[in-house]
Amino acid sequence: MNTKSYRDELLKDLQDPFEAAEYLNAALEHDSEEMFLMALHDIAEAKGKVQLTEQFVSNHDDIETLLSQKNTPKLNELLKSMGLKLDVEVDVPQKYEPA
Repeated sequence: MNTKSYRDELLKDLQDPFEAAEYLNAALEHDSEEMFLMALHDIAEAKGKVQLTEQFVSNHDDIETLLSQKNTPKLNELLKSMGLKLDVEVDVPQKYEPA
C-alpha cells in the first residue's frame, strides 16, 4: 500500500490556484500573522517559489509592515507570481447610509 504524507497531499492541492486562495483565506480568518505567513510559505513551496517568499517574509517583521503602503506592491507581485491576488470583502454586511 502506497501512502502519501499529509504534507505531500497539501502541497499537491495548493498547486491549484483555487485551493491556494481558499487556504490563504482560511489562514486570514484566524487573525494570526504567523499563520498567514506560514500559509503563504506553503503555497510558495507548492508552486516552487520558496526562495522568493522566504526573502520577502524575512524583510517584513509583521503584517503591518507587510501591508504598509510602500510594501503593498511587493506583496501583490508575490501573490501574482503564485497566480493569486489580494481581495477585500465586507466582514459583516451592514446597511450603508450616506452621511
